[in-house]
Amino acid sequence: MIGINMDITGQSQAEEALRQSEQHFRTMADNISQLAWMTDESGWIFWYNRRWFDYTGTTQEEMEGWGWQKVHHPDYVEKAVEKFSHCIIHQQPWEDIFPLRGKDGQYRWFLSRAIPIRDEKTGKIRHWFGTNTDISELKDAQETLKYQKSLLEAQQEVSPLAILVVSPEGKVLTYNQRFIEFWRLPQEVMDTQN
Repeated sequence: MIGINMDITGQSQAEEALRQSEQHFRTMADNISQLAWMTDESGWIFWYNRRWFDYTGTTQEEMEGWGWQKVHHPDYVEKAVEKFSHCIIHQQPWEDIFPLRGKDGQYRWFLSRAIPIRDEKTGKIRHWFGTNTDISELKDAQETLKYQKSLLEAQQEVSPLAILVVSPEGKVLTYNQRFIEFWRLPQEVMDTQN
């Protein structure tokens, strides 16, 4: 009878360290505020964090590969695919803004980014890591500000008063046509103030 006795303590410790490292990654990835995902070198998505599934109400099987297109707004999906594919081909970081549909059927705006993760030795792209950050409140605030600005400009133009607004540094911020007429200033003079 022949017997072999091997000490596998080192192997067991390495496996435990790997298991803990994977657990740390999953804990971090599932608890960041962004929707996160990873692709292979060709752009085929193989992993999403829990937040992605919580937001979209989808499954891994539905979203694998190019399945993410199902939750994109139809008016934006073609352009998003085109831009993402271009960045994959040219090995460039990707950034885009578009709405994604949540499990409630409502769309929210997201700033989406992906960066290539390269092999340290060869420099070859191994996969891509991407995130989608909800910017709906920012988009709403921008739209409100844009509306208020246009409303203010309209009120300023119909005002019987001559209006000139100057910054503390002396830069002309805005004026109305009545101001130019009242002071009999050529439009070219006011244009050079901006």
